[in-house]
Amino acid sequence: MTVPGAGRGVRRVAVVLAAGEGRRFGGAKQLAPFRGRPLLRHAIDAVASRTDVDETVVVLGAHADRVAAGVELDDVTVVRCERWDRGPSASLAAGLAAALRSGADEVLLTLGDQPLLRAATVDRVLATPGDVVRATHGSRPGHPVVLRGAAIAEVAALNDQERRAYLARAARPVDVADVDAGADVDRPGDLDALGP
Repeated sequence: MTVPGAGRGVRRVAVVLAAGEGRRFGGAKQLAPFRGRPLLRHAIDAVASRTDVDETVVVLGAHADRVAAGVELDDVTVVRCERWDRGPSASLAAGLAAALRSGADEVLLTLGDQPLLRAATVDRVLATPGDVVRATHGSRPGHPVVLRGAAIAEVAALNDQERRAYLARAARPVDVADVDAGADVDRPGDLDALGP
């Protein structure tokens, strides 16, 4: 079992997945205004500002040009997934490949539509030993997910169905429901529910 490196002697890369079309939202939710900033920027800031994250990779796909023009991305590595329409596995593979190219020993995987991701949630998941660690909210699996060592390449090679099965089997669950509601934004009403 892998022991967390706490960022010392371990290259930790955060991967923020933001390649989706936003069909249920009605368009590019990455650009939706929330508390004075684009939705995606909140998700980026939750990980990019951490001193124990060496690099942040943001995966864009649908609406990539609009998102790149509308969101401040100077402090991150942008990866464009041309095959975003093949499902989440394509954008995940693109992000993990970029992390591996940069020498990642550990990947902190988050979603671009989680604007209220809390530092306490990230801390708890990162502090948990294991090759695959996943935040849960009660019995509901969520994000972030931490991949360490060989698990990074293993997950990158899986399709969507295989990845779900792998995580269900291999991930060590960490309940974060007491510190994080796990709110993500799929529809405009979800954004409204987060409050002003």
